[in-house]
Amino acid sequence: VNTLSVPMVMRRGGSETCLDLDSDLVVRDTPRSRTGLDTLLQKVLKVKEQLRIEQNLQDENVAEYLKLINSADKQQSSRVKQVFEKKNQKTAHNIAQLQKKLEQYQRKMECGIFRHRYVT
Repeated sequence: VNTLSVPMVMRRGGSETCLDLDSDLVVRDTPRSRTGLDTLLQKVLKVKEQLRIEQNLQDENVAEYLKLINSADKQQSSRVKQVFEKKNQKTAHNIAQLQKKLEQYQRKMECGIFRHRYVT
């Protein structure tokens, strides 16, 4: 067990900090904390894969739109544009949600790794 002193008080609550510490830190390596980090890592990998799939879907939608709009008449092009905008809006929303979730998981991992190494 190693002990490190922390010169300043760190408060939990902000996005930059993840601990509530005001004394010495103790290094511990527990199976439970390792399992929690492994679970978070799996979640990060899953969200990254979902994000990649959504981005590919968005690219496919753009390619399909460009293909259809070139061969459509004026009336059809209006409908094609409406359908594309709806699909594009949905995938953009999904991508934004996944990016937000990924950032949350990554922050949790960073805090978890720090806690894993230096737990009070």
